[in-house]
Amino acid sequence: MAKGKTMPSIAVFQNGEYLDLGEWKTYLGMEPLEWLKQFDGDLREISDASRRPYASFPVDYEKGIWVSFPQFGPLGWLSSFYELRACAELAARQTDKTLNDTETLFHLADSLKDEPALIPLIGRIAIWRIGLQVTWEGLQSRRWTDAQLATLQADLGRADFLKDLQLALHGFWGCEFSISMKC
Repeated sequence: MAKGKTMPSIAVFQNGEYLDLGEWKTYLGMEPLEWLKQFDGDLREISDASRRPYASFPVDYEKGIWVSFPQFGPLGWLSSFYELRACAELAARQTDKTLNDTETLFHLADSLKDEPALIPLIGRIAIWRIGLQVTWEGLQSRRWTDAQLATLQADLGRADFLKDLQLALHGFWGCEFSISMKC
């Protein structure tokens, strides 16, 4: 990475934008997958750990509104690494690796799902959006196999953000909320 260069902007699938691997190649001075190889061992270890049940972070909720969430910085950086690697793998037609990294993104997001506060929910949604970016790019390029699509459908089907919002609001105000949708 050259000093003074601006990091490439994020892609927004809702706007039909793909992650620009050419910008990343210019920014990094080499192909993204080549650059990311230096982190393979660490990312593999994190991927394996993310699949363990009951991941949690030490949060001191006794501090009330002054509570901090130190895990957000590392989770944000990790999500960016996994997104870049997954999109580069997708472009290289390494869809099994892409799927693994996409699932890791969803698992990292899910590590925040039982936190009874709004800030972790916002962080969780942000990480899910990154996973959805990769999913969308794979759909648009028709790279996913039927089996991979079934796996992604199962992953996406387990998200229940209304339930998570209920937990966050309960933790924030300390009372029960009922969320109902009427169509």
